[in-house]
Amino acid sequence: MNAPYSPASLVIIAVAAVLLLALLRARSPLLTVALIGPLFFFIVAAILHASQLFVMGAMVLGVALLSYLLSTLSLHHVAVSREVPTPLTAGEAAPFTLTAENKSRLPKVFLRISAGIPPGIDAVPKHHLLAVLWPGQRASLEGVMTAPARGAYPLAPVEVVATDPLGLFRRRRALPGTGEVLVYPRICRIEYHEYLGESAYGSTSPRHSVLPGHGLDFHSLRDYHPGDDLRRVDWKTSARMGRMVVIEFEPVTVGDVLVVLDSRASGPPLELAVTAAASWLGQILDQGGQGRLRFARGKAVDQVDGYGPEALPLLLEALARVEPNAKLSPADLAEGIVPGRTTLIITPFADEAVVEAAIRLQSGGETLVLLIDAAQPGRAGRRTAAATQVNATRLRHHGLRVVVVGAADLQVPAEYPTH
Repeated sequence: MNAPYSPASLVIIAVAAVLLLALLRARSPLLTVALIGPLFFFIVAAILHASQLFVMGAMVLGVALLSYLLSTLSLHHVAVSREVPTPLTAGEAAPFTLTAENKSRLPKVFLRISAGIPPGIDAVPKHHLLAVLWPGQRASLEGVMTAPARGAYPLAPVEVVATDPLGLFRRRRALPGTGEVLVYPRICRIEYHEYLGESAYGSTSPRHSVLPGHGLDFHSLRDYHPGDDLRRVDWKTSARMGRMVVIEFEPVTVGDVLVVLDSRASGPPLELAVTAAASWLGQILDQGGQGRLRFARGKAVDQVDGYGPEALPLLLEALARVEPNAKLSPADLAEGIVPGRTTLIITPFADEAVVEAAIRLQSGGETLVLLIDAAQPGRAGRRTAAATQVNATRLRHHGLRVVVVGAADLQVPAEYPTH
């Protein structure tokens, strides 16, 4: 026999209506099923005066409320810490670690943790899933991050998402996290001293060192050792003596080099220019010389000086923070520089600002221009390469020493201590 209609039924129906409004805002398909089902049971039960349907609807609604309670409690007393390696070198892969700890007396279930790795850095996996975290348990989650390009990447907060067993409710909490991932530019081997002579290594300063075997004057012949440059092999002598023999050149003096970086470009031209600057300074500092980097930081001129291998990270950090599309030209950067040292201008352009800076700086010293060729494969790349050669010829007509540098010249990595 059907039970009479009761005021409690009206209360339950009103609660279901409120939940329906919340449902429309949540836009969750699973939550829609969980709440529409009980509402349907309640309406039919009220019309037919069937108490059994009220019980069934209340049971389904109770499951939904229990899921809500579990998702809410899953975020309480959960601590997450993050360990991210920095600095990195462009293209380097390194592990990162997340540590999650449950400090409550209840287990935490269905947690998804995002490490907050910034855009521009690839992370595998992007999210970590924890099915259960027992009371007092500490779980370590590991991943690998790869930085394709140099730069300073601010870290985002670590995000923890809790889901109930049915997946009806989600709760998010961003845990405070500060810091950044600093990515150094690549350092490659350069052999431009073969074209530029000893001036490529800078003017001699009171503090100087000797770079063995990198001069241009013949010194002696010796047996080949593993790791020697094959271009140094004297093949005729090797064939006559029956063993590999290499040419030993006179050592050169590594002194003081000023690198003027033109950062008015963006994209591949700027990145090649930064890589060329890092490669040149890396070789100078690694051999005990003194390197100076002059570049635009916003609307101001900034200069970072370093001496010896221990100063390389300082200069690499400055290069990592170089911003594209600078407003200052090489002529602006050359103001206030005392002539008389070897100056290297690295630029993708061949305009009057480059000519003006080079002529001003070569008074009493050597000025070299590294003209960046960012040509890509294809017809458009061939046009870019041809235009770069025209620009190089234009600079040489002003009496400047010019070397064209392309991506192919910056392929072989150099191993210097950078971290």
